[in-house]
Amino acid sequence: MNQRDVTIDIVKGMAILFVVIGHLLQYNTADGSHGVCFNWIYSFHMPLFMLLSGYVAAFNRDKIKDFHSFICKKAVQLLLPYAFWSFIINPWILKDLRGTELISWGVDVLLLPGLGVWFLIILFFIQCYFFLYVKISNKLQEKLSSLFSDGIALILILILITLALLSKITTILIDNHCLHANWEGVKSYFSIRYVLSFMAGYLMNKYFQCFLYHPLTFVIGLVAFVWLVPAFTFGVSSVNLQLSISLAASVCLLNLSKIVSRHFLDSFFTKRLVFIGQRTLQIYVTHGLFIHILADGLMINNHFLQPVWLLITATVISFLVVMISIGVSEVLKQNRYLGLFLYGKKQ
Repeated sequence: MNQRDVTIDIVKGMAILFVVIGHLLQYNTADGSHGVCFNWIYSFHMPLFMLLSGYVAAFNRDKIKDFHSFICKKAVQLLLPYAFWSFIINPWILKDLRGTELISWGVDVLLLPGLGVWFLIILFFIQCYFFLYVKISNKLQEKLSSLFSDGIALILILILITLALLSKITTILIDNHCLHANWEGVKSYFSIRYVLSFMAGYLMNKYFQCFLYHPLTFVIGLVAFVWLVPAFTFGVSSVNLQLSISLAASVCLLNLSKIVSRHFLDSFFTKRLVFIGQRTLQIYVTHGLFIHILADGLMINNHFLQPVWLLITATVISFLVVMISIGVSEVLKQNRYLGLFLYGKKQ
């Protein structure tokens, strides 16, 4: 594995730990989604994942050829795990749904992706947008420079997504749907917030490598994060604020990861982060089962613990949840069909 890949694996390891910690704080503390630690983590952790996805996509841009093979590959990697965990595994095990209730749940998840493992379906749609973006950019590069063609292609994609959001046809279909679909949920399929996060990672990798990993960039990102994050409130703050915070946090974590990969690569904790970072999808879809099991028997008293100690406690528990999730998923993956449908892994 080259140094660049290790750097990204370390950041991905940090990011998935933040996801698990956030869910643990949400379901296993009295304040739930109102605590300081939870609020700060949710200000950046999912946009960070989208940014990292875009960062990695920059390495594979030249491998994108025809739409059919690209979509088939992404469908196996993302849609199969999304479908089985969102429509079958989680509602069957966690909610004890059967028969028509399970079908009704599936319809609800389609209309409100947040009820399922939403990151996978939103990332699938963004990958589709990215395919279109690459094709437009490649066509423009016949007459323009790479930077200008990428910029114009991005603007065109954002315009198309905005038009989709404003589509009267979509609104009419939703208004007339017998289940009165949640429009806010459906809009997440066209999330400009996550498209911009994805493209920020792509552009960082392709054009700003020389500025990205620099001490001054790290300091600016850290100052911006510390300054902006107290203004963030989960579920209330604007998209612009979250994008600014997540960009600052992403720059900090990428630089921190680069430092760790250069100077502490052989340490126990770095090896664990790399190990975890290479299995983020497995952890993401599996850990929810154990978080909900813990919610029935473990409640962290966050009124007694100060935020720092609460974060340390939640990190230790989350690390154990992550390792258990990896262990379970590795066992399940030994079966070729479970590995394919649950984790998008071909034998």
